[in-house]
Amino acid sequence: MKRKIEYLIKNNRFFQFCYRVFGSFFFRFLGLFIRQDKRLILFSSMSGDLFGGSPRVLYEAIKSKYGDEYSYIWAFRNPSKMDEYVGRKVKIDSFSYFKYALKAGIWITDVNIERGLNFMKKGTYYVNTWHGSGPKGAEKKRKDYNLSKVSIFTIDGVFWEDFFIKNYRVPRDKILLCGRPREDELYFYDDSAKQHARKVLGLPESSTIVLFMPTFREATSFASFGALSLFFDADSLCNTIGGNALVLYHGHHFVHRIAGFEFGDHLLDETTVSNVNLLYEASDLLITDYSSCMFDYMIVHKPFVCYAPDYDSFARSRPMLFDMEKEVPGGVQRDEASLRARVKTLIAHPENESFDDFWRRFISRGPNATDVIISKMISDGALITQEKGKVAI
Repeated sequence: MKRKIEYLIKNNRFFQFCYRVFGSFFFRFLGLFIRQDKRLILFSSMSGDLFGGSPRVLYEAIKSKYGDEYSYIWAFRNPSKMDEYVGRKVKIDSFSYFKYALKAGIWITDVNIERGLNFMKKGTYYVNTWHGSGPKGAEKKRKDYNLSKVSIFTIDGVFWEDFFIKNYRVPRDKILLCGRPREDELYFYDDSAKQHARKVLGLPESSTIVLFMPTFREATSFASFGALSLFFDADSLCNTIGGNALVLYHGHHFVHRIAGFEFGDHLLDETTVSNVNLLYEASDLLITDYSSCMFDYMIVHKPFVCYAPDYDSFARSRPMLFDMEKEVPGGVQRDEASLRARVKTLIAHPENESFDDFWRRFISRGPNATDVIISKMISDGALITQEKGKVAI
């Protein structure tokens, strides 16, 4: 039932309008009776589906630096299943969640905190790292993203600046060109990191490993919500590669059903891996479509293949920020035969094609997003010492 309501709010303008207007009024009124705690920080990642991403990196950095000087609470879709986090939890979109959002002096997320509403109290410090930079433009039906009140909004390249200003109303002076904290460690990737990742994930050291990470496709109806139709024969692909090859599938956090995929000896489901960097480090090649993971993956200097059989229809239904046929190295593979041929070529001779020029066209940052964000929070006075009540040094 909750998923159906979410679908209607995202795809029906009348429901979206009613939700935004009446919900915003109610919680702004409620906020009049809730005292704000400047030392309470509310975190969420991927709409409450993860204890991970950039919010987790910032949480660990702040907690390491300040310890109990601040209180921390994480919002999850299913708090009882998030055993990895042992602190205070709240169910996202619940009444308690909105009360904590009104009480917290600092918000840190990679999607949004207000959940499409407008109730942020004056004095709230709002850090939004966003979750990735990809070729997809803004959804035509979505009118509920308003990030005009952020204190920090991070991007990883100047290419994306005007896009977020226009479509998400991010103030230009709140943008930090520093990248995302979850990507920092990828800049230090080497062979030992690959070996470590494979050991942690229980993967064979000698196998050629292909990572498959498709993006979420908007449903044409609620009946198709969360279904994945982007199918290819993993066995045939692995036989083409040879050498006991494996395909690791990591689905988008909204995807619940996988049409046509049968997991087995050659195809492993790694969707539950919360630290996707381990998958980047463990694999040899990425297959994706319109996902921002293509830019993350190039940080570790490995090749990727764009596989999008639905490219023409997808580009008609949603604006694209650049022409993938022209910009992406190797273009867009539209069928399994061309996918297998492209993968085989890149696995056999990865040195013959460079992805660096493509990456540099869109990405212009370094491996220090966490430090840049925390330094900005300190200089803005959001992080203070308990004893002196002053900006921390």
